[in-house]
Amino acid sequence: MREKQPRLLVIWGKYDRSFDPGEPERYRKDVPNAQGHVLDTGNFALDMAADEIAALVRDFVGSSRGRLRARRAG
Repeated sequence: MREKQPRLLVIWGKYDRSFDPGEPERYRKDVPNAQGHVLDTGNFALDMAADEIAALVRDFVGSSRGRLRARRAG
C-alpha cells in the first residue's frame, strides 16, 4: 500500500474487541490520503450502522468516479 497509494476507505467499529482501536490511524501511515471513519459500533457494524456505512461507501465511490472522469478529461 505504501508503494501504490491506493484510494482507501477504512470503516471501523469503535467497540469491536477483535481489533485494536488504533488500527485505522496506522493505515494513514501507509496511505496518508486514506479516508478513515470510526463508528460508534462494535463487531457487527453493518447491523448497527448500515445506513451510515452505505452513505460513506456511496460518497467514496462517487468521489472516485469524479476523479476518474477528471483524469480521463485532462
